[in-house]
Amino acid sequence: MGACATSSSSSAARNSCVAQFNKWRAGGGQAAFLAVGRAVGRYGRAASVLGSSAVSAATVSQLRLAAADLLTAVHSAQADPPPACVPGLRSTSGMALADFARAARAAETAVNAVKANDAQGAVKDIRASTIALVAGARAIKKTDQDIQRFESSN
Repeated sequence: MGACATSSSSSAARNSCVAQFNKWRAGGGQAAFLAVGRAVGRYGRAASVLGSSAVSAATVSQLRLAAADLLTAVHSAQADPPPACVPGLRSTSGMALADFARAARAAETAVNAVKANDAQGAVKDIRASTIALVAGARAIKKTDQDIQRFESSN
């Protein structure tokens, strides 16, 4: 009887976790992460334009706006974290969001450096932003793997 009770409670816990995951996904959690992805893309394009052309008020403004949009998207996703019952998902998604937030803040600092005519500071901050973006992309890949593992096991 003990084995049946354990199996039954394990099944109930798994079903509860699946329900939590589906509620998070349908309730906007997944949409928030997709918005982060779009914001990362916009930020990447703005940084690329800035890096491949002369620094102008327009390119700096584009970068500033893209960084602000990325930070807004990150905060929205952080407000609705995935359920803790999905192995690894909350941790990897949290790392990705923290990395993307760090990238956006470094870009904002770079914009301030450009405005202060501090080219070395701007380059240092853009480099830090790029490193954080790459780390965020790696963490998002792990987040996707966590989701795939969870879905394939249920």
